[in-house]
Amino acid sequence: MSPEARQYARQRLTLLSRIDGKAEADRLWRNLLSSQPLAFSIAGHLRAHPSAAVTLLGSLTGLPVGELDTLNSSSDNLADYALEGIEAEWFPPRADHTGDMSGFDIATCLRLEDGRRALVSIEVKYTDSFSAKPVEWARYGPHLTALGLDQRSTAALVRSGCSQVLRQVMITDSIHRHGLTTTPDTRSRIDTTMAVVLAREDDPKAADVVTHLNEAIGARVPVAFWSHRDLIHAAAGIDDLRDWANGMAIRYLLPEAQRGAF
Repeated sequence: MSPEARQYARQRLTLLSRIDGKAEADRLWRNLLSSQPLAFSIAGHLRAHPSAAVTLLGSLTGLPVGELDTLNSSSDNLADYALEGIEAEWFPPRADHTGDMSGFDIATCLRLEDGRRALVSIEVKYTDSFSAKPVEWARYGPHLTALGLDQRSTAALVRSGCSQVLRQVMITDSIHRHGLTTTPDTRSRIDTTMAVVLAREDDPKAADVVTHLNEAIGARVPVAFWSHRDLIHAAAGIDDLRDWANGMAIRYLLPEAQRGAF
């Protein structure tokens, strides 16, 4: 991790310990082939370079991003759940949404040039596989219905291995519908959303999951596939991110995929 990302990770771990966050310190600092250090490397470094982050996220999302924004609540009791620009291991108050332990590897709140506020949730994969724990209609029916799914289409997504990202999409959509909590609060309003799977460009499972979800859900929550190469090469073209991107390319990309990042 860059010095900026290491500093952020230490601060974030302290906050997560107060709200039962699921970051694993041993995995974060010692298993660099897992998704967690990759998520903290990206979020932590981009937070330290907000103007460059706006350029990068605008390029990757295709949205007219004006600035990083904060998704928060008028309640002081919910201050630890604020999404300040871009965060790793972020989740809203669980009881107000899907009620499980799911969250986002990375989440970012963006203010678009037209004044709308966007939430982009990112599931990070590297060598990790997708969780096989199935999404159950009996538990998540209202959230699935809100996405335009029924029991049959939900079962088909589960059989296709989409459960983990489907949970990501359910929470993303729930925040779109309710805000940070189910208590009406204009400070937590979201106008548009996107769910992203960030994975190796040669990961066919990740690409299939994105395809299945887009076919089933349509435009309710667009699901995008970004490769590590996409992100790193886009960052390498931005002055304030170039050195960081080159280091990330060496660590996370095969030699033939590094060309163009340096």
